[in-house]
Amino acid sequence: MTSDFQTVLPEVIIAVYAMAALLFGVYTGKDKTASLLVWTTSGLFALMALWIGAGGDGARSAFGGMFIDDPFARFAKVTILLSDDELDLSMREADVAIRVREPVQPDLIRRRLFTMHFHAYASAVYLKRFGEPKTLDDLDSHRILTYGVAAQSYLGAINSLHFAGRDSKDPRPSTLKVNNISALRRAVENGVGIAILPDYLALSDTSLVRILPQADMPELECFLVYAEELKNVARVRVFRDFLVANAQRWDY
Repeated sequence: MTSDFQTVLPEVIIAVYAMAALLFGVYTGKDKTASLLVWTTSGLFALMALWIGAGGDGARSAFGGMFIDDPFARFAKVTILLSDDELDLSMREADVAIRVREPVQPDLIRRRLFTMHFHAYASAVYLKRFGEPKTLDDLDSHRILTYGVAAQSYLGAINSLHFAGRDSKDPRPSTLKVNNISALRRAVENGVGIAILPDYLALSDTSLVRILPQADMPELECFLVYAEELKNVARVRVFRDFLVANAQRWDY
C-alpha cells in the first residue's frame, strides 16, 4: 500500500491543492488573492511536472493495476501540466472543465454558469501621460495591448480594440501581445497601454480606470462541461452543485 501511494502521490498533492485553492478563493477575498493563487498554482504545476518527468524509468502500477505509471503516462501528464491547450473531455483527459464557449460535442453535458463581461481599461498613470480616449477614433493615437489568441479564435473579440471604429483590413498595431490574461492586466497596471480586460480582474484594482463606456464590449458565456457518463459520479455531482450555487453570486 505504501508503494502504491508513492506512485500516485503527485496526483494526490494536486487534487488536495485544487480543493484547498478552490475553498480559499471562495471563502476569502478572492479579488485580492487572485494573483497569489495564479502564481502558486503555476509554481506547483511546474514542480509536479519536474517530479513526474524525472520520476524514474520503466513502468509500474498501483492498486492492482488500476493505475499505470509508464513513460507515455508521464509524458502525457507533463504535457497537460505545462500546456494551456484545451483538454478533450470526451477522451477523459479531465473529468470536468469550465469553458468560455458552449461545446459542440453532443456527448458532453453543459451547464451555463454566468456571463463574463469585458471592458476597456487603462491605468491612471497612462491616462495622465497620454490623455483619455473619448471616442473609438481616438484609439488611433494610443498604445493598444492585446491577448494572443492564435489557438483560440473564439477569444478574438477580446482584441476588438484592433478594429473598433475602423476598417478590419487596417487594424491598429499592437504595442504588446501576450497569451496570459494576468500578464496583460499587469501591463495595463504599469501604464504600458490600453487593453480589454475581464471585469472580475480589473475592478479589484483601484489603479485601473474603465474607459470608452459607450462602446460595445465583448461578453463570454461560461459553461461547466463534463462527459455524460460521469453525470452520476458523486465527485462530479458535488463539484457541479458547488459551482452552480456559487455562480449565482457572480456579479462581474
